[in-house]
Amino acid sequence: MEDPSTSVERAYTALRSWVRDEPLLESEFQSSAREFFGAPAAAPGTDRELSERRHLEWFVLERESAALGGMPLQMLAEREEAAARGLGPAEIAAWIGSFAGVFEITSVRPGEGLWLRDLAGSGEYPLAEPEVSQLLASGDMIAGRIYPVGDTLFRASPAAAFFRDAELLVALRSDFDRERERRRGVLRLAQSEIERLFHRPRVEPQTDPLATVRALLLQGGVANDDVDEIFEELASVPYSADSLAPGAGDLLGEILDRLAFETDLELESTRVALIAAWQHLTRKGPGQGPSLQPAPPPARARQAAPKGKDRIAVAEALAKLDLDRAAGRSVDQSFDELERALELEPEVDPDELAPAPDFPGAVAALVEEFLWDLGRLEGEAAANACELLRTLGRYAEPIGIPDNLGLRALADYAARWVIDEDLLHGAEDASVLVHALQRFVAWAEETGALTLEEGSRGLLERLARELPRIAEANQRRTRSAESGEGDLFELLALDSGELRLRRDGEEISLRADPQLALWLRPGDLLRGRDSEGRLALYACYPCLPADAAGAASDAESD
Repeated sequence: MEDPSTSVERAYTALRSWVRDEPLLESEFQSSAREFFGAPAAAPGTDRELSERRHLEWFVLERESAALGGMPLQMLAEREEAAARGLGPAEIAAWIGSFAGVFEITSVRPGEGLWLRDLAGSGEYPLAEPEVSQLLASGDMIAGRIYPVGDTLFRASPAAAFFRDAELLVALRSDFDRERERRRGVLRLAQSEIERLFHRPRVEPQTDPLATVRALLLQGGVANDDVDEIFEELASVPYSADSLAPGAGDLLGEILDRLAFETDLELESTRVALIAAWQHLTRKGPGQGPSLQPAPPPARARQAAPKGKDRIAVAEALAKLDLDRAAGRSVDQSFDELERALELEPEVDPDELAPAPDFPGAVAALVEEFLWDLGRLEGEAAANACELLRTLGRYAEPIGIPDNLGLRALADYAARWVIDEDLLHGAEDASVLVHALQRFVAWAEETGALTLEEGSRGLLERLARELPRIAEANQRRTRSAESGEGDLFELLALDSGELRLRRDGEEISLRADPQLALWLRPGDLLRGRDSEGRLALYACYPCLPADAAGAASDAESD
C-alpha cells in the first residue's frame, strides 16, 4: 500500500517542473526570492535545495502571481494539463490543505509519530513521522509547513526547521498569547514571515537600509521629496519590536495605502524594505540630514456624531460606534456595537461567553458528525464538498451548548468572520460555504441535533445571494489588513469610480477602482481608510436584514 505522504512529494516534483517549464512563471519565481527570503537572501550551500523548496511552497500557495492572475496552484488545478503532470486530486488536496506555522511538540510516541500544537492558532495536529519521533521530545519546536495525508494525519515538509530551545519556546508562547488577546479571530503566520524569523542568517545588512528603500521607491516612481517625507514619518514614531505584523493598523499601513494607489510597487517586498528602514531609524536615529528630521504626526479631526433616532439603522449605528471609539472604546468593542446594530436576536456572543463553557468545541464535534453522516449516505465527494464548514467549528469553539448557535452567531460567522479570516477567495468559495451551511442546518433540524431559531433558512438564502458578490469585491481590495483595522463606512450610492459613503454621520465621496463598483450595492458595509480622497479598502461586508423575521420574509418575497 502506498504511503499517502508520497502524494506530497509527487506534487512538489510536478510543481517545480511546471514552474521551470513556464518562462514567465520561472522568471517571476526567481525575482520573488528577495520578497520571500528578505535581505540578505538565503546563501547557497547544503541548504540550497531546502531553501528552494520553502520558496516554492510559498510561491504556489500564498503569493498571487501577476503572470497567471491568481494563486499558481489554484490556477494549475483548473487546467487540463494538471493530471498530465501528475497532479491528481490527492496531490492537489494535500497541498491546498497544508498550512505553515510554528508548532510545539506536546507529546511523542517513539517509532510512530507525535502531536503538535500550533502556537499561533492553538490547534492540535497528529504528525505521522516515525523517524523524526525517535529524535524529538516534548517541548521541541517545528517551524514550517505541514501537509494533510489521509483523513486525520499530517506530515511535516522536509524543509521545515526543528528547534530545541526552552527559552525561545517560552518567549514565543508569550508573544502569541499577547497577539491573540489583541486580535479577533485565529492568528496565522505567512510562510515568508516564518522564513525570516527562523531561516534567514542573523547578520547585519551590508547596505544602508535607507538607501535601499530610497532606490526602491525612486524606481517605483515616487518623487525624492516624497521619499524624504516617508522617512520623516517613520522617524517620528519608534518601531515596536513586539509587533508580529508591522503594517497592520499602524503608520506603516498608512504609507503602504498611499503607495498602493500611487505606484505599481510590489507591496510585500516594499513592506519588508520599509520595516528595515524603520528599525534602522529607531535604532540609530534620524541622522543629520534635514530630510530625516522627525516631524510631528498630523492631528486627526473627528466629525461630531449625529443625534440619535428611536429606531437605530445601520448608518446611525456606525455614527454612534465612532463616537464610542472616540471616547476610548477598543476596536473590538466597536465591532461588537456593529454586530448589535444588525438587531438579530442577541442570543449568544461567542466573544463574550462565560470563561468556562459546558463543552468547548461542541459545535466542531457536531460538524464532524454531520460530515461523517453525509459521507456515509452520499459518499466521500459530498462530504469533501462541505469541508469548508469545519471553519464553523473553529469560530464556535467557545460555544459550549450547540443550541446556543443562534441566528446572530450564524450571521456573524458567515458575514464577518470568514471575511476577516480571508477564507473566501471568490464567489465559488462563498457559494460552497453557504450551500454547506444550508445542508448542515437541514441535517441538524432533521436529526434533532440542535434547535435553530426561526428565520435561519431565510438568513442563509439571503447570504446565498449576497455573499458571492461580496467575496468577489474583497478580491479587489486595496490590501490585506488585520480585522478591526480602519474605519467603517456605509455605502449609500456608487457612480462609476466614485462611492458615496457615510462615516461619523457625515456623507463623503471617495474614489475607488471602477471594477470594484461592479460588485458593490448600496447598504454594503466597507472597512478601510480615506487615503487622500481615495478609499483604501480592507474588507467588504453584506448588509443583513434588521431582524430574523426580516430575513425570512425577505427570502420569501424574492
